[in-house]
Amino acid sequence: MARMFVSTGFAASLALAAGAALAQNQLLPLSPPPISPSNVGVAISGDGSVVLGRPACETCSGIGIQWRQDQAWTPQEIGPTWNVPQDISVGGMWVVGSHDGTPPVPGYLSGAFRKQLAPAPGPFETLFSVLQDPLDRLNEAVAISDDGQVIVINSSRAFEPDTVLRWTSAGGVFLSHSESGAGISPNGRFIAGTARGIEIGDPSEPAIWFENGPAQRLGLLPGTSGGIALGVSDDGRTVVGVCYVGFFLVRPFIWRQGIGISELATLTPGDLNTVPRAITPDGSMIVGTSASESVYWNASLDVDRIENLVPIAQLVNWSELRDAVDVSNDGRSIVGHGLNTNGNDQPFLLTLVGAPCPADFNHDGQGDFFDYLDFVAAYSADAPDADFNDDGVIDFFDYLDFAAAYDAGC
Repeated sequence: MARMFVSTGFAASLALAAGAALAQNQLLPLSPPPISPSNVGVAISGDGSVVLGRPACETCSGIGIQWRQDQAWTPQEIGPTWNVPQDISVGGMWVVGSHDGTPPVPGYLSGAFRKQLAPAPGPFETLFSVLQDPLDRLNEAVAISDDGQVIVINSSRAFEPDTVLRWTSAGGVFLSHSESGAGISPNGRFIAGTARGIEIGDPSEPAIWFENGPAQRLGLLPGTSGGIALGVSDDGRTVVGVCYVGFFLVRPFIWRQGIGISELATLTPGDLNTVPRAITPDGSMIVGTSASESVYWNASLDVDRIENLVPIAQLVNWSELRDAVDVSNDGRSIVGHGLNTNGNDQPFLLTLVGAPCPADFNHDGQGDFFDYLDFVAAYSADAPDADFNDDGVIDFFDYLDFAAAYDAGC
């Protein structure tokens, strides 16, 4: 139904706000290496200077890729072949993941590794390998602290429960069986993952470990059957992850000390494919995917599309930005991947120069009268973008919220 737009004194402030400039954020497509035209982002170093990636098809060519700021973001392969990179430390000094000397059956017979990349490349260092115990079937290093000295390793053994290991240069510490890790706080003090219930038959729960201590289970969202914590702040007070509602269906959560577990907002109400993948050390920004789009949550836990942080002229070579996988410590650099106009998966690096400006409705990098005109047109046509407050309904509250944002300017 077409809408009548009510004219108020707000119109005068529109003219005053016209022309306010939004600092130009930069979306950098990361070029593919010769080995693969289709690649995905995996992680970013805490200082934002190095991006880690891999070919989009894990079974096609197991090799790591790095893009370094001091090398003009030129892609470099991390050999030898048949390694799957998972995480990288500050400055890109260390990379961790899983590897095997010959092409393994995917997910079978692999060892955890750490490899030095800077200041000079070093050899692969096997941390926990099938060569040490023939019962081990899958060992992978999944996360590393900023200083490269604490590593999370998951070990799967024949006839035994999975185990999470906290590895340091002094040696590995088994945190406990029937558990697995997924992330680590940048300072290396907290590990995020999943822990089995106390009683036999209890579901797995999102959990964190403080240093070498026991698992702290975080609980589940109502109506869910298990879950995993994926990211944790430096102080351990904020944790994000997902709870399971069925095969391949999840609900996103945030856990805060003193508040407990609660559901994160999704782009589409009720979406069951929203995953918060990473959180900044201070817990002020979360990045991930929702409704098959790259998203972020701000300090108020409002969710929005990553593409809304990008001037529209920088999106012309992209069909979609699918997933944001990691964020730098200061929240200013976001890495992810999307589909380019050639039909290939391609990693991206988004550098936030200025704060997000909700009044820049048309995402042209300016907060001006054209945003007002474009919002009026979208609102009158019941266009999805007119749901300014993302409550699932296009109504007069969207107009009021846009008016407030526009009054605030950019």
